[in-house]
Amino acid sequence: MSRYMRDQYSFHGLSSTRRRELQKLHEQRVGLPQDPVATAHALWALTARECQLAGVDVINRAANRLDAEVLSAHIAQLVQTKSWWDTVDMLATNALGVAFRQQSCQQKYLTEFRQSPNFWMRRSALIFQLKYRENIDLELLFAIVDENLGSQEFFINKAIGWALRQHARIDRKAVENFVASRDLAALSRREALR
Repeated sequence: MSRYMRDQYSFHGLSSTRRRELQKLHEQRVGLPQDPVATAHALWALTARECQLAGVDVINRAANRLDAEVLSAHIAQLVQTKSWWDTVDMLATNALGVAFRQQSCQQKYLTEFRQSPNFWMRRSALIFQLKYRENIDLELLFAIVDENLGSQEFFINKAIGWALRQHARIDRKAVENFVASRDLAALSRREALR
């Protein structure tokens, strides 16, 4: 597991399936966390990567019942701490996507994500709409892609392609036209048109 994650984190060796089984058993015995945000931060402070992944699960499951602005602020903290695609992508496409469905929250926090020098924040801005399907703000997605053109960061270019490919399932022509009109990185172009 550690090798797969480029030796960035230590692991207990629990598979995702086993970790979720243990979480479910724990919740059956003691209930859901009263304060999911505090629980996620406490899990983030622990060493093993499975702890941060459990924190992601706690936040994502509670996202619909948490205040969107509180959620956005805490996701910004978590995304910038012990960052890697496994936690960032799950937070961005789930809890952040839920929070940013509220326009007032999106207007207040999205700029922070979009303009951050931290590329994990910018990746989150690129992919938070992945599950919006027909409700995506395509103009917004294209604007965020444009802001990241020329990036040499693999995770940004991969996210651009991923976000465009996801929308191509809904409106392939719009994505093809956009890709044809931009000087995308080869990785982004390949991923978008896959």
